[in-house]
Amino acid sequence: MFLYNKSYTNNPSGRRSAKPELIAFRPKMGVSRLKKIARAMDYPNVSRFIEDAILEKAQRGAHSTQHPGIQKLNDDIGKLIMKHLGIRWTKLGSKLDRELRREVEEVRSGKVKSYRWKGSLEQLFEDAKHHHYATAEDKSLLPSRK
Repeated sequence: MFLYNKSYTNNPSGRRSAKPELIAFRPKMGVSRLKKIARAMDYPNVSRFIEDAILEKAQRGAHSTQHPGIQKLNDDIGKLIMKHLGIRWTKLGSKLDRELRREVEEVRSGKVKSYRWKGSLEQLFEDAKHHHYATAEDKSLLPSRK
């Protein structure tokens, strides 16, 4: 995929003329997927979509350096969302990290049999609606562990 950037040069006649520059760009997601996303977001072309994404990223970076309090709040909200979803980050070399890596290696080597899940997130969430989760009142009826 190629992006054209028009830079302006002065002619001897004093007029400015457009001189296009070529920028090579290879998106990791593939060109067809990028075009599909741009079309879904009602952009006239992929170049405009990429330009808006770059400008948004630059503005976000400038805004976070000018207002570090907002960046901290944004980070805290992200942490709360991840906690709510049950996502945990591990430090490299921590006990949990070593356990996870060992389990992944066992699956890759074939020591542990794994099955590919062919469902969808929609199906997963639909199935979760039918499960009964214990409420705080239900848990208080259980014998306590001491």
